[in-house]
Amino acid sequence: MARDRIRWEAKLEIAKFDIARFESTLQHFMDAADAGNRYMVALGDIDATVYEQREKYVFAILDPIGRARVEAHSLPDFPGIDEVKESIRRLERLVSVPESNDALLEIWDPKGIGNAMTLLSKGRSIYMREVTRMQASWWQKLLAGRRSPAAQLSGQSSGVLLPDTHS
Repeated sequence: MARDRIRWEAKLEIAKFDIARFESTLQHFMDAADAGNRYMVALGDIDATVYEQREKYVFAILDPIGRARVEAHSLPDFPGIDEVKESIRRLERLVSVPESNDALLEIWDPKGIGNAMTLLSKGRSIYMREVTRMQASWWQKLLAGRRSPAAQLSGQSSGVLLPDTHS
């Protein structure tokens, strides 16, 4: 039983680090998306093909999106990880030299960004549900296999000791 407890605590300790990665990825992704949103709003006032005009917007995206990419690659697999990584790649394309302001608007995908944020949050929940799900230990399985046929049929023990009549 002590071995099961140690195994369980080790599993939870690893899960704490993975959950911190989910949260960190989400935070960096949101920071990059926020910077990308400010960039899209500024396109009406700047020429994105001129480096000096887009510089502050590009660097505001570059730092958090790089961190989000690294964190996303270290996450455990979960449903939607591919969509999250694709959304990160789309945000990374905003920092390249555009042909025009319209080319940036074609890359910008606010719905995809929102979906990626939702998938990260759900992925965290799914991961925690899987990690904290209790599995029967080897000794519990062994005890379940040793139950008497009468106890297995009724599903519960009556708690009454009966005399041995087969002597």
